[in-house]
Amino acid sequence: MQNMEKYEYPLISVIIPCFNLEKVIGKCIESIINQTYGNIEIIIVNDGSVDNSLAVIEGYAKEDKRIIVIDQPNCGVGAAYNQGLKKSTGKFIYIVDGDNYVDYDLVKVLYNHITEN
Repeated sequence: MQNMEKYEYPLISVIIPCFNLEKVIGKCIESIINQTYGNIEIIIVNDGSVDNSLAVIEGYAKEDKRIIVIDQPNCGVGAAYNQGLKKSTGKFIYIVDGDNYVDYDLVKVLYNHITEN
């Protein structure tokens, strides 16, 4: 897939909370890193996982410089959202739960709806 030109569009922050999702977090991350809208930062908040979620997340972060990893003690999904929001620098923010995955055009479609309306 060809990404939209990085500097023509505003940065969008994608926040992904994660708690014990080692078996599915990779599919979620891949659906975000392969977005057709390329100017994104991906903030993944590991919320005290006791499985190998953090190792999976860190593996993706080594491969993609857009990924920011926050590792915190388990405080719940609300606290994970808040940590991601504090770290985000995008003009717009999208949150996707770590056990979900999205279509590769989702961020572009959402951006187009925002700017057209």
